[in-house]
Amino acid sequence: MASRSDPAHNSPMGVPPDDLRLAPDEDDLPIALGPVRAQPPRLDGLGGRAVVRDTPDELVDAIAADLRFQAISCARAWGEFHLVLAAARELEPLYRRLMYDPPLRDIPWDRTHIWVASEDAGGSSARSLGELIVEHADLPASHFHGFAIGLPNAAADYERELMRSLMQRESGHHRPDMALLAVREHAPLHAPVHASLHLSSGDGLAGLGAEPGEPAFAITTRCVRGARLVSILCTGAQRGAAIASSRARGGVAPLAAELRWYLDAPAAEGAAAVLDAGSASSPGDARGSR
Repeated sequence: MASRSDPAHNSPMGVPPDDLRLAPDEDDLPIALGPVRAQPPRLDGLGGRAVVRDTPDELVDAIAADLRFQAISCARAWGEFHLVLAAARELEPLYRRLMYDPPLRDIPWDRTHIWVASEDAGGSSARSLGELIVEHADLPASHFHGFAIGLPNAAADYERELMRSLMQRESGHHRPDMALLAVREHAPLHAPVHASLHLSSGDGLAGLGAEPGEPAFAITTRCVRGARLVSILCTGAQRGAAIASSRARGGVAPLAAELRWYLDAPAAEGAAAVLDAGSASSPGDARGSR
């Protein structure tokens, strides 16, 4: 068990740097989530846990239930819930559901911090999340954190604000509680995973977009890996194939935490086809979930 003087507790967000694999303290283990259906064995190679539903609407129900559970549990344990959100079109039905569905009304929005995962040069992500969630939830204005588009140090300012907020927690809990992302449309095959999720490949917690057409600013894969729960929506066969082909290229599996893929039936089939092909060509390299 790691002591309080270990690097795991001195590094940002209370997680060990990439070159260390220290066991976390028992009180820093991720909060257990509710039960899910058994994972299809063909999807073990994705890493983490695959939650498969027949339709996108059923996936919205599954993600909403997990988000509610995580929000209530973390707010109870640490007083606040720090949530990283992508302003992806595929996630908009979920965000609407969070606002009107009666079983979800006990989400503690007044104790939630929302962190915008990526932003374009026009600031559309912050506007979208503001219209979908902030205007309707009991969320204090100071708890909504985006990139200051137009300022020369927008990424650095965002990173400082994130660390300042998280460092107010007790030692060992300096990390986001949940990161909710979506695999982008036309995600490339055999590409680094950050390219499929609109993340930055920088060394810090936030950085510049990697390529033309990418967001101007985004959190990094390092920031995502620090979260207690990483939830990724993936719909459609092409996106499932893309994310399965990029599973070994950097990865977003969180350190000492939980990764969940939410796939509809076509995405599950697309991912399974790629994983099956990889297992058939390199049976010794097949990797199961950890």
